[in-house]
Amino acid sequence: MLIIITIVAICIGSFLNVVILRLPKVLDEQYHQEASQVLGIKVPNAENHPTENLNRRSACPHCHTPLKAWHNIPILSFIFLRGKCRFCHYKISFTYPTIEILSGALVFFIMWHFGINAFSLLLSILCFFLIVLTVIDLKHFILPDVLTLPLLWIGLLANSFYVFTTPVFSLWGAAIGYGTLWFTFWIFKIITQKEGLGYGDFKLMAALGAWFGFQSLLFIVLVSAVLGILFALLLSLIKRKKHFLIPFGPSIALTGVLYPVVGHELTYAYFSSCT
Repeated sequence: MLIIITIVAICIGSFLNVVILRLPKVLDEQYHQEASQVLGIKVPNAENHPTENLNRRSACPHCHTPLKAWHNIPILSFIFLRGKCRFCHYKISFTYPTIEILSGALVFFIMWHFGINAFSLLLSILCFFLIVLTVIDLKHFILPDVLTLPLLWIGLLANSFYVFTTPVFSLWGAAIGYGTLWFTFWIFKIITQKEGLGYGDFKLMAALGAWFGFQSLLFIVLVSAVLGILFALLLSLIKRKKHFLIPFGPSIALTGVLYPVVGHELTYAYFSSCT
């Protein structure tokens, strides 16, 4: 059963690659269309540019040749094609098999660690969302509302059945999670006259607060901050620059994956020692 579930998760990881690649383009087109309508500006040659969507047939991003069914087999197609397009021999990004392997590995671990149940199923869904949000934030510095807001509502609805925490703790987790980063954002902006966080970060933190309750935020906020600092130091050593953009979403997302595995026990032990 674990093997079957892992294979399904790998196939879902293949779809996550589609979302990661196409969703930012879809949103970008929507923003341009909305801006042109508000400003009354006609976009030149708009009819000659096909609208991006998540349902179109897969094609090579370089030569745009439609792919055959066997070209889309997760992991195996990358190996058989030796990491190159069958038609133009353009190198295929390692992101594709990495996302597929990561999706399968996370779901396998969750099902093995927590058992095959509704709790594990919901955790797997959370991981799928966090994978997509992490890669999009790393590439485009955005955490789309079409992902963070559904994630928030799924957490609230799941906890209405007491899956991870109580409905009250879940509601307070969403409010405090959003408010913590919102307050930090404004303190930093008042002091430095710069924006240190994005509103997508607020919503992602609110979503995790909704999933795991307000008591989880001590671990999530502190660990994500530490991970963010380490990530910044690593990038500064690699890029050797003093000023560059650093997405905070991946640090929050990684902490969200860690919390049910180790964070919950640490949080429980901390609060127990305080009482």
